[in-house]
Amino acid sequence: MQRLDRYIFSELLRAVAGGLALFAALVICVYQLQGFLKLLLREDYPAGAALKSFLYGLPQNVGWVLPVAVIFGTITAVGRMSSDGELIAMHAGGVSFRRMLLPVALVGGIGVGVLYIDTEVLAPRALAAAADLVWEYGSKARPVIGFDYTGREGDRVSAHIFASVLDPRTRVLTGVVFAQIKENQPEVVVVARSARWEGEWLNLEDVQTWQMTPKGAILAQAAKASYEVGAFPLEVERRPEAMTIPQMRAWVAELRGMKAPVGRAIRPFEQAIAVRWATPWCALGFALVSAPLGIRRVRSSTGVNMGLSLIVFVPYYFVSYTLQVLNKHGGIHPLIPAWAAIAMLFIVAAGLILDKSR
Repeated sequence: MQRLDRYIFSELLRAVAGGLALFAALVICVYQLQGFLKLLLREDYPAGAALKSFLYGLPQNVGWVLPVAVIFGTITAVGRMSSDGELIAMHAGGVSFRRMLLPVALVGGIGVGVLYIDTEVLAPRALAAAADLVWEYGSKARPVIGFDYTGREGDRVSAHIFASVLDPRTRVLTGVVFAQIKENQPEVVVVARSARWEGEWLNLEDVQTWQMTPKGAILAQAAKASYEVGAFPLEVERRPEAMTIPQMRAWVAELRGMKAPVGRAIRPFEQAIAVRWATPWCALGFALVSAPLGIRRVRSSTGVNMGLSLIVFVPYYFVSYTLQVLNKHGGIHPLIPAWAAIAMLFIVAAGLILDKSR
């Protein structure tokens, strides 16, 4: 690497690191710190568990803000060199704008690698560990499972389950309220100390049952009760963001073997796999888009650079998010919502680079 390349690279890397620190601090103060205080003060988590949950959220936050930091850092560094006349001096010395993009692309490539390691290695493990804390300490949380199943008389019955603690790995629930709903009216309400989902049966212990009749509710008590409600809702058992790509592929194969519904159970994981591969490349696309936007005669403020960063990021996020929502309703291949916004970035970057190179 030539001395000029090293200089541009160091300026870019320093500005991106500063942007990362700035945006990460904003996210932590606005979002993550609020969650930490909620766990500590409202959910009665031990201080150590609340701190662990806070730390486990950091890798995911880095994945959120790093693309914006690349935009901000590139605009800031290129803008400073442009306003100070350094780009004019480089051009006079025979260094074209396209040649200057080599260290820009290198910084973007490093961003791709960092994002991949963060989203595929660090964040899934951290989120899985954070989920363990929820099952261990989240006694005030009341997870809700809503589903339909076929009743003993062959008709479709809706049900809701409220639980103080739910462990999707063992399928054990504590502090359970089980409500059967038929024709928008509660038919049976069951309160139990604990329950275990085994196969298609929900087995409850220390049970109080209210059977709703036209004349009122009839209360019955029993040590145990069982309801055939169908298989455990698969969407409760796995979270794509807490799984690696090999884990998601293995789970998709398992779901297909169980003939799980494609739209509700399989498609979210197929989309998550495609997005996981595609998203890191936005760092390179953002770097190449931002470099031409940074060229200006007057040095701009940090606020202006932050505004430009959001202007670049928001259309990308809008396109990506909209296509992912459409994919959830079917009709779109998972690769399209994953890569369409990335392709848009590189097309825009090519146009801007050609314009600035004239």
